[in-house]
Amino acid sequence: SWTVIDARSLPARQFLYGNHYIRKFASVTVAPGGLGKSTLVLAECIAMATGREILGIRPSGLCKVVYFNAEDPFDEIQRRVLAICQHHDIDQSELIGQLFVASGRDQEMILSKGDDGAIIEPTFELMERYAQSENIDIFAFDPLANMTEAPETNDAFRRLGKRLSIMADRLNCSIELVHHTRKLNGNEASVEDSRGGSALIGAVRAGRALNPMTAEEAAKAGLDSHIDYFRIEAAGKNNLSRSAPHSTWYQRVGVDLANGDQVASIEPWQWPDAFDGVSANDARKVRDAIGAMTHAPRESAQSPEWGGFIVAEILGMDGHEEADKAKIKTMIKHWVKIGVLKIDKRQVPRKANPVPFLIAGPNALSEVP
Repeated sequence: SWTVIDARSLPARQFLYGNHYIRKFASVTVAPGGLGKSTLVLAECIAMATGREILGIRPSGLCKVVYFNAEDPFDEIQRRVLAICQHHDIDQSELIGQLFVASGRDQEMILSKGDDGAIIEPTFELMERYAQSENIDIFAFDPLANMTEAPETNDAFRRLGKRLSIMADRLNCSIELVHHTRKLNGNEASVEDSRGGSALIGAVRAGRALNPMTAEEAAKAGLDSHIDYFRIEAAGKNNLSRSAPHSTWYQRVGVDLANGDQVASIEPWQWPDAFDGVSANDARKVRDAIGAMTHAPRESAQSPEWGGFIVAEILGMDGHEEADKAKIKTMIKHWVKIGVLKIDKRQVPRKANPVPFLIAGPNALSEVP
């Protein structure tokens, strides 16, 4: 029977890094190959091992972190650690006794195998003994596919997910799984697109998907290329906290090591603010110019009489260039919302439905751009 308890007697959930790494639970990062998920997770491990806010998120404190890469040789893992440290000005001495790295090429770690996904208990016992001896807070396994010899079925992943959750609970640690998506056929990835069905996602308490920037998005942002940019989807899985309201963007950056190698690091990237350099006085100039026109401009950017060309002329922008055009659309939408401008629908020849025009709004002295 339930008995009355005081909520203050319960320990609070322990979020170690944002809302993704949580003590006593497993989490998963899902992405297509070659996007940057390994670099992201390794950088997060280094952030937690040093307590540094290197990617825009401050860890809850210093953590002892195991990063096990089941795919790449040990010296490649070393290169990546060095690149991240160099890029973010981290002295390697900060990682001593805090970050533990290993390669699957030196020590194979198989978690499950066989058609039924039988759990390899000696592997889990080895990890649990090591975690207890070193007081490990976080395990990151990258990629999961190289740590199982079982078919990627719901039954196999359900059994594996349950065993990983037991391990996280026993050790009071967080377990991060890096996993591939199935073939997307040009579609964007979600956590439900992880290989092997939904059982793995059902077993974790935090899941996120990574997606690359598109060429169209790069053009709108004024970038020369979309290749090195990706985002974490806001609508991932999080049973224990609210999901982030917006996507979080990252940029991969090449770092030149002293041995002549160039290795990828990672840093946060912000979508350009449409209102950078735009003042309330600029908004008033646009309002006055549109209000003084004999023929009101169109609201639609498809029209040769688009009001955005007036905005472009006043602000020294190019109304035909994709990045500027995207910013102007954002400005007009906001100015309509706050009353600097107003949409007036009018009947025009050869159009069955009224057409929206832009006119001066009632807000003549707005203090917001």
